[in-house]
Parts: sequence; structure tokens; C-alpha cells
Amino acid sequence: MNCHEVEREIAGGERLTDEARDHLFRCPACQRFAQISCAAQGATGPSKEVDAGVLSVWRRHALRARRFWQRVLLPAAAAAVVVLSLCWYAGGGAPVPRERTESVEIDAETVWQTEWTVTDQELGKLEMLLACE
Repeated sequence: MNCHEVEREIAGGERLTDEARDHLFRCPACQRFAQISCAAQGATGPSKEVDAGVLSVWRRHALRARRFWQRVLLPAAAAAVVVLSLCWYAGGGAPVPRERTESVEIDAETVWQTEWTVTDQELGKLEMLLACE
């Protein structure tokens, strides 16, 4: 029996024939292959302790995320709704379209005369106040 046939029997997972066992007893390469194969077949997954540890870390993370949502995001969203509602209420709701007013064009001389008249009136009031004192 050669190494290839023995490796095939080992990989098959069934009971080895007498010839395969004799070859395995004499061949160091087949012995290494058998050790690696047995180790690989025996490794079915992580132990229960590892599973429990991963699960507990995941639960803590999920709880922390839920707490963040409940303690921070939910109150912030509620506050935003309240602020927006107050702004809407204080602003009178939706904007009401207003009537268009006609624009009047004023030339520079009219503006100057109006400002001069207002200034003259203010100076007259100031002179009156100073005279009364």
C-alpha cells in the first residue's frame, strides 16, 4: 500500500484496513497526515465557553446601543419636534400670501428734500428744548 492510498483511507474517516495500519506504523509522513487529519476532524467549532463569552459581549454591546438610543437620540428627537412646533406656532403657521403693492420710484432730489425737511424739523425741536432751559 502506498501513501496516497493510506491518506485516502484516513480522509474517508472509516476504520483503517490492516495494510493501511501497517503502512501508517512505518511511514512518518502518513503519521503526520493522520495527526493533522484527526485534529481537523475533531475541531467541530468553538467551545461553549467561547460561545458564551462572545454572546455576552454582543449582549453588552446591544444593551449599550439601546441605552444610547433611549437616553440620547429619543430625547433629542422629541426636543427637535417641540422646537419646530413652537417655531411653527409662533410664526403663525404657514406663510400667507400677501397682496402685491405697487412700487413707487423716487428720484434723488425728492429723497434729499425729504431728508432735509425731517432734519430741519428735528433741529427746530432741539432749538425749542434748548430755549426752554
